[in-house]
Amino acid sequence: MNHSKWIAKCAGYVLVATFSLAPAHSSRAEEKNQEKHHHPCKADREKFCAGKEWGKGLGKCLKEHKTELSGECKARLEKRREHREEMREKK
Repeated sequence: MNHSKWIAKCAGYVLVATFSLAPAHSSRAEEKNQEKHHHPCKADREKFCAGKEWGKGLGKCLKEHKTELSGECKARLEKRREHREEMREKK
């Protein structure tokens, strides 16, 4: 087999491998997307802080409405705060 045929054959294998991995990647992306839509603070964000994003006022908005948030959202935010503190301590 000459060199150009060998390269073409290898390229074919690479394409097959790439496309066979694509569905797994897509399903992981879908799974993450579903998690995002079922986030414990989703309803609270929409109710109290519509249009705000992390790093663009969302954290401040949620703090302002802390007493009005659902129990699940409060627990998630507390877990997030604890994680940030742990990360700061490791530095």
